[in-house]
Amino acid sequence: MWRLDGVKRWLSFGQVAHCFLVFAKHGDRSVGILVRRDDPGVTVVPSRPTSGFRSAMPADLHLDGCRVPADRTAGAARPAR
Repeated sequence: MWRLDGVKRWLSFGQVAHCFLVFAKHGDRSVGILVRRDDPGVTVVPSRPTSGFRSAMPADLHLDGCRVPADRTAGAARPAR
């Protein structure tokens, strides 16, 4: 089980997306985790429209104690050596 806290800003099509690929730090590695819009602790906030970017329906993703099952890990990257 993963517990995620933080904010991801300017997600393209975030206002209509049903899932998000979030990259998080776990120790010295980066981990890709699939987060669903309806997971507890997930809030999607529409971003303020900007010139030329409004059609991309940007949003901010707020994660507040979001718990995600371990089987939704998309991968882990080893640190560069």
